[in-house]
Amino acid sequence: MTTGNYLVRGDKTTCGGIIVEGCEDHRLFGQAIACEGDKVTCGRFPGIFNIVGGIASDSVHGRLMAGTLDSYSSCPCRSLFIPSMVDDTYERETEREEKSNISQDDNLASGEPQELFLLPVERVCRYCRHSIPEGNACKPEFKEVIRGLIDADNNINGVFKGLCEFYLMHYDVWRKEHVARMLNDLHDVVGVNYNSLSGEDKLRFMKLRGKQKETRFYGGKYSDEPTDTNYDKVQHMAAGMWLGANYSYGIGVVTAWTVEKLDTCKAIFGELIGTRRPHHIGFDWYDYAWAVAGAAIGYLLVYVDDERCKKTLSLFATSAESFDSFYVPPDIVNYKGMGTFDPIYGDTAEKIDESLNPIFIKFR
Repeated sequence: MTTGNYLVRGDKTTCGGIIVEGCEDHRLFGQAIACEGDKVTCGRFPGIFNIVGGIASDSVHGRLMAGTLDSYSSCPCRSLFIPSMVDDTYERETEREEKSNISQDDNLASGEPQELFLLPVERVCRYCRHSIPEGNACKPEFKEVIRGLIDADNNINGVFKGLCEFYLMHYDVWRKEHVARMLNDLHDVVGVNYNSLSGEDKLRFMKLRGKQKETRFYGGKYSDEPTDTNYDKVQHMAAGMWLGANYSYGIGVVTAWTVEKLDTCKAIFGELIGTRRPHHIGFDWYDYAWAVAGAAIGYLLVYVDDERCKKTLSLFATSAESFDSFYVPPDIVNYKGMGTFDPIYGDTAEKIDESLNPIFIKFR
């Protein structure tokens, strides 16, 4: 049996939040009992969240009572709770005990000799604090974490920081198994075309885009238009990460180059027939640079050993590195931003190659 504690209003979360709601007519030692769905704050991100999960055998007004073994916060941290009622406990059978009891009952009913029921090797996930069979860890729900971080008013740096924090909570079980999926989900929510998104994700797209001026992607260096937040640089980075994690760094380079070459053809064709518009930018060296940088970090996160991967994620999770500044592109002479035609492979590409060296040195 495992022992857990009931939760009440005022109990804190492991991320520094607090349960702010409880059942007024059901109390433990004068404190309102917390139930599934009650409100909770987060110590890292603004907003009000909810208690998820409850004790299956205990309920109040049709809602499950919250407990340390069965509940967690819906905040981006997915934090656990720290009980104050340490003397008021409940018990729950472990998975081993449940399956052992089932096995014994079946043997008794059939009259067969009883045998000790053994589970596969078990490991413990620090996030959910319960025993889990090896290979059957907590589900990596990265899209919901990303959406929650955007809803909590974070810019791209805060989103990526929180995402890496979430992954590290599970690292003792996941290792680097789900890193590619994490980057895929980041691309699906952040990096795809606006018209490909669902209604709610379109709102998140605009919210995140509106915060882009808070990061280093923004500025006259990348655009002549003061209202252009250069959110496309974020998207190129996310697309590069997806390519590097799922294929290779080389595929990321080739794809980034090809996309910009096609953009050049589109701009030239538009010029010839008189339909060229400002967003037909031709070959944009900075778009290429950000995509290639993303491919580098995506490749390194997936293809280095577990400890190197953990070290890299930790750098982003602690803000020692941020999404918008782990790569600094070179100054490109005569870069004009919108409308630039520069498809010739030469000194500019070599400068970009050289500017990627710090990424491989630092993160490999």
